[in-house]
Amino acid sequence: MTAKPSRRSSTCSDGGCGSRASRAKVIGASGVVVEGYLVIVSCGSQKIWSRFPAAGPTAAQDAYTSNVFTASRRYAEHFADRWLILSAGYGFIAPDFIIPENYDVSFYGTDAVSPERLCEQVDERGLADAKSVGVLDSAAYFARVKGAFADHNTSVRSINGNVGFPPSFIGLVNKLIAHDVPFPEDLPR
Repeated sequence: MTAKPSRRSSTCSDGGCGSRASRAKVIGASGVVVEGYLVIVSCGSQKIWSRFPAAGPTAAQDAYTSNVFTASRRYAEHFADRWLILSAGYGFIAPDFIIPENYDVSFYGTDAVSPERLCEQVDERGLADAKSVGVLDSAAYFARVKGAFADHNTSVRSINGNVGFPPSFIGLVNKLIAHDVPFPEDLPR
């Protein structure tokens, strides 16, 4: 039996990494990532500090604790060449970006990172170099991602589409991973 490659992402302290460029990249039952595929997952209001108020500074991948974020992270680690988290407070952040403390910011509020700043981050971090971008998010977050890439010729698609109800969302992600296909239209009928 052949072991699957590790799903751990590399570290980067500038908030713009999350890639595994040193590995071979193909799609299929081998469990290896899709070349050039950037996955962006939404943060979430459930954070580690709700359960552990003294947790202190925490890596973004460990700070968000909802079942939807956990499923999104599993999808990203399974398929993405690189993955990021879209935080309403910080913008596009790497999984190992350190969040210093609890915060409560949403794209439904006025204190969220601006669309202009998201566009700047796409340029600063070379995100538009991705061959394609998959987004696991709500409609509001997807609109922010789509807008941030609007000046680039990068394919941006919603992976979960209108599937937002948490049990249905998690079920979809589980199916995609189980069938080793990154896109819902490729699932067996």
